[in-house]
Amino acid sequence: MEIADHYYKKSNTFGFFQTLFILTFVFGLLFLTSTFLNSGSYLWALISSLLLGAQIYKLTILLHDCAHYTLFDQRWLNTSFGYFIGGMLGADFFSFQREHLNHHKRCGTALDTAEGNFTLLENSNKYVFLWFVVKPLLGLSYIEVLINNKKQKTTKSKGMNYRFLSYLVLSQTLILFTGTLGFQYLWGLLVYPLCAATLGLFFSRIRGICEHVSLFKRGDGVCFVRTHSPNFFDSIFFYSTGMNYHLEHHNYPGVPSVRLPEIHSQYLKNQVFTQDNLSNSIFRTLFKIYSSRASQ
Repeated sequence: MEIADHYYKKSNTFGFFQTLFILTFVFGLLFLTSTFLNSGSYLWALISSLLLGAQIYKLTILLHDCAHYTLFDQRWLNTSFGYFIGGMLGADFFSFQREHLNHHKRCGTALDTAEGNFTLLENSNKYVFLWFVVKPLLGLSYIEVLINNKKQKTTKSKGMNYRFLSYLVLSQTLILFTGTLGFQYLWGLLVYPLCAATLGLFFSRIRGICEHVSLFKRGDGVCFVRTHSPNFFDSIFFYSTGMNYHLEHHNYPGVPSVRLPEIHSQYLKNQVFTQDNLSNSIFRTLFKIYSSRASQ
């Protein structure tokens, strides 16, 4: 489907709002979680840490849009915020960008590792599927990320590494200050990395599965992508900036997220969607995928 040029128009207002919104929740929930733990309110700490993990995961969505140079109108803004947000996630911006663009290029093949190798789930049974889902909560997926990062050879210059390190120090200092409640309680330095390495990766994996695993078997090299209609629950834990319009994004990766709802409306009008590539709930999708594997 051909689209008009105005769909490629970016919005700094949208970019700043989305960035400020997510960063406010990340630092606010980090402060609340540490405060609850310090006061012995462990139930509230558990609830806030769950929400914190979701917001940390949403940082990857901001990083994703920066990697496409679509979150802001100017490339330098995308790069600068990409480096800062990447520093919060311990990820070099250009390394993330290279891996994500590889995801678009090799989606549906075993060479696509950016979102997890979902080809492993093609012929899996329900036990393999469940293990794939819960593994991040045990911290095992984070260990795999560390191992894979060590295997990859960097091609960046020393100057670019220094830039990454400067943003890493800046972002992690802010995180450390907030998590320790102003450097008062050093145990608070564990709150953010533990939430990121477990809950953050868990939410990321759930979204990736629901976006790229079909209810039916596909051959290698077939890139399956699913869109999710917006709803309140998914917006809290899984989506921001219009990332739920994922089929639209894969078909038009240069279109900024602020314009994807318009593409979605055109898709609905032209009846582009099938029963498999459009869903109204992340967890409904997850249950359907599990049920399809449980019968195998």
